Amino acid sequence: MTDIEYSEQQRQKKIDRALSVNLADGVFQIYYYNDINRNNQIDPFEVFNTVSQSEVQDWLDRSKKLLASNWDVGDALVENCHRKEVVTRERYEKARNELMTNNPGFSEETYERAISDGAAAACH
Repeated sequence: MTDIEYSEQQRQKKIDRALSVNLADGVFQIYYYNDINRNNQIDPFEVFNTVSQSEVQDWLDRSKKLLASNWDVGDALVENCHRKEVVTRERYEKARNELMTNNPGFSEETYERAISDGAAAACH
């Protein structure tokens, strides 16, 4: 399999996965994929062509906001993993709850992906 074939296969898997979940999580998955894969973008309006463009755009904006606000909870998670103190665990729980409250409508899996991404950013 060539690199191009592999890339297209991964792209199609992401589209299939996005269509298998609710709209919020599907749009998040496409947004996240596009953020990482600048050369093989997926058009979310094409993927979700049975939904109004304004609704897709709303979830794109929310996905962007979720990923833009994940650093605090990711940082708290990293700190919690290293120090294992009650105060640190409380900081993580508070940050996680704020992330979810300020970014409603996504599944637990999507929040975990955003938190993981925030933790990776906090480590660098």
